[in-house]
Amino acid sequence: MIKVLVIAPHPDDETLGCGGTLLKHKARGDKLFWLIVTQASDVNKWGKERIKKRALELEQVAKAYEFEDVIKFNIETTKVSEYPFSELVEKFDYALAKIKPDIVYIHNHSDVHTDHRISFEAFISASKTFKHPY
Repeated sequence: MIKVLVIAPHPDDETLGCGGTLLKHKARGDKLFWLIVTQASDVNKWGKERIKKRALELEQVAKAYEFEDVIKFNIETTKVSEYPFSELVEKFDYALAKIKPDIVYIHNHSDVHTDHRISFEAFISASKTFKHPY
């Protein structure tokens, strides 16, 4: 059994980035895990109803892919750069230790979106092989 972790700085990045690949893994019987870095939480910007609707959509996506687990960091969208980097690394470290993935999908290091780039950098810092040899 292969454990596959997909890291989505924003919910929908997993589908837009590698949805077809995730479905192939699922068809092979691999175990899928979803890590979502951000969430829409600014009620003034998004509105309570939109935030509630988005939460229901995420539940539907999780069921559709049949993720074994969904880990949410709950950092406000577009605010990853304001979050303490060392704490972000710790969050990734915890997720890696919990899941022990064989394969990880994450955005490219040169992605222009700040949330994506910082998520990548924090993941790389957390995923050193001496800490997580799997």
